[in-house]
Amino acid sequence: MESLVIFVVILLAVITITAPLTFVLTTRKVQEFTAARGWLNLLRQIVGGLIATIGIVFAVITGLGVSGIGIRLFFIAIIALNIYSIIREVKYIRNQRNK
Repeated sequence: MESLVIFVVILLAVITITAPLTFVLTTRKVQEFTAARGWLNLLRQIVGGLIATIGIVFAVITGLGVSGIGIRLFFIAIIALNIYSIIREVKYIRNQRNK
């Protein structure tokens, strides 16, 4: 029974951390800092995309299995922030290619 509690705590921690982390990775300052370093920019984009995707998948799976409006709204906010971060990164990539 303890292992289930540990699993749930780790899962919720991962879900909670993904949205702010991807949001920070897509801020202008971080994007401009990594733009001068090609490999670091690519690494940031790959890691940010993976983290956002993992956060969305875990939040959807966990959100479908819980009851209660508050926790579901929390998962919807996590999903929305991860999707917003992905959209912001795509816009940045498009702007870089148009320059």
